[in-house]
Amino acid sequence: ENSLEDTLNEYVLWHGTTHRSAQAIVRSDFQVGGVKHGSRFGRGIYLAERVSKSLDYAPVDELGLHTVLLCRACCGKMHKISRKEDLQAHRVAQDEGKHSIIACPGANREFIMIHKEQVYPEFILRIRVKGLIDTE
Repeated sequence: ENSLEDTLNEYVLWHGTTHRSAQAIVRSDFQVGGVKHGSRFGRGIYLAERVSKSLDYAPVDELGLHTVLLCRACCGKMHKISRKEDLQAHRVAQDEGKHSIIACPGANREFIMIHKEQVYPEFILRIRVKGLIDTE
């Protein structure tokens, strides 16, 4: 049985980060703005449907592990982008009454949530990756 809520346009998505940041997110929630990565499409919480894309943002730690969060995201109405970058996408989405952005510049779709309340981190996973990762 599917536990995702269709009326909310809900997805299960990945978020790559450091282990320390993942723990902080689980304790205190996501923060919008003021982060190292995630500004190609403006302000928001960046998620991906492929773990390989999120691993790009999850540096290897001292144990040789990457850290990713598996999250539930309520996307609502989505503003679609096909360009590789649009720094004002979050503003355009809000002006259009949209709740999130779906960026499809290549093989890996990214989902950008405008408000932190749209994302719930379900699990922290620590992953050891062997070999190359195909991210595009």
